[in-house]
Amino acid sequence: MMTDFEYAKYLALKLLYSGEDCCAICAYNKWDDVCDNHKYAEENNCGLDNDLCFMGMKRYAEENADKK
Repeated sequence: MMTDFEYAKYLALKLLYSGEDCCAICAYNKWDDVCDNHKYAEENNCGLDNDLCFMGMKRYAEENADKK
C-alpha cells in the first residue's frame, strides 16, 4: 500500500513525463467500456466523482508500482 506522499510523487511524475492522461492510467477504466465514474454520472444525472477518479488512479499506481 502506498503512502499519500508516495502516491502524490508517483502521480506527479506520471502526469508530467508520460504521454498518458488521467483516464488512460485509471484502474477503473476498461478499454472496452466507459469508466465507472462516467457510468455513475450518466446513470445518476450528476457530475463526475473526484474521489472515484482519485481512488482508481491510486489503485493503478499501487498495482503498477514495481513496473517500469
